[in-house]
Amino acid sequence: MAGSSSRLRLASALRWTARAWAVAVLAFAALIAITPDPHAAGLVPLSQMVELAFMGLALLGLAAAAFLPWITGRPLLEPAGGAVAVAGALGNALAFALSRGHWDPVLLAPEGAIALPGILFIVAWRLQRTARLRATP
Repeated sequence: MAGSSSRLRLASALRWTARAWAVAVLAFAALIAITPDPHAAGLVPLSQMVELAFMGLALLGLAAAAFLPWITGRPLLEPAGGAVAVAGALGNALAFALSRGHWDPVLLAPEGAIALPGILFIVAWRLQRTARLRATP
């Protein structure tokens, strides 16, 4: 029983860390989205549109993981949204590498900032699930 309560506390701490991180990332992404780019010239190429679509998917998954469980009361949406966030970040990296022929390590910062809370949501859900399964006789 003592092990399950410590797992539940750890899961709660990870979940709140992921929520706070997700809100910060989403606020930063909203700030970037509403700020005009003074160097923008012309249309965005299709390859970059695919990258932006994957980044949007990752942000959508992060928003779903952070807010939908509060709204709907369904905790299963946290790991699902976290998985979508991780998949979107990986898709963005893959689209970047395929369209440019190389992968840039500078992408670790934005992709990691989006993928890490998604991973934390998944780990917190798993910890909570195993703690509750062990607590039931």
